[in-house]
Amino acid sequence: MALDPSAFRRPKGRATTRHLYLANCGRSCGDSAESVFEALQAAASAAAPGETVLALHVGDAGVSYASFSSREVAAAVRQRLAVEVPRWVTCHAELPDEGRPQGPIAPASVASTADVEVPGLLLVPDFVTAAESAALLEAIDRREWDTSIKRRVQHFGHAFDYARLRLAQNEGETKPQLPDFCKGVAERISALMPQPVDQLTINEYQPGVGIASHCDAHSAFQDGVAALTLGAGIVMEFRKPVPDCGGKVSVGRHHRL
Repeated sequence: MALDPSAFRRPKGRATTRHLYLANCGRSCGDSAESVFEALQAAASAAAPGETVLALHVGDAGVSYASFSSREVAAAVRQRLAVEVPRWVTCHAELPDEGRPQGPIAPASVASTADVEVPGLLLVPDFVTAAESAALLEAIDRREWDTSIKRRVQHFGHAFDYARLRLAQNEGETKPQLPDFCKGVAERISALMPQPVDQLTINEYQPGVGIASHCDAHSAFQDGVAALTLGAGIVMEFRKPVPDCGGKVSVGRHHRL
């Protein structure tokens, strides 16, 4: 789960919390989300078997945040990091709104949000098999990634212009086609969509990295947006500017949304 860095502040005095502030830790310091997660996870596992990093924010500058199950675990992780990664300067961070009832930090499982209903949303569990997922991931990794934005992406069919939030202009008049490796899955998704699938964007999200709230550019793609999770499950929060009309939904690995 991703953290909002603006929600934190340094604790008063020497109070300990279950959150850590990590200075000299961020992408500008040569750290990646994956490397930070691995270092924190190793420290958490060493502190207590079965412990894990509950949430993580890796900043573009030199400040990152991490959350654990208890202040004792966070303190043990901090102590271990002082030896394992002395470049990082760590202290406890305070989350002022944490005491307010907000539900669990992250669902314990996909089943914990099975009763959440979002109008217009269709969730199809196990839309692809583990074997299909592995084959898709292998085919994706053989292709070139676009690194022009903060995460790695691939575009097939119509390309999306992030600067203008619209479809990029295609050269020539030939309608772009989806590659062979994903045509079968696209046809199955098309059977559930208002329009046939003719555009595909593949996004890579490293562990602990999320994306800010946004509206997909429906004006570019008409009605119907589908998402297929590969490699890991995700948590998506849906919001509407009307009271009590939002909800968080866990999407398990290989699910189609």
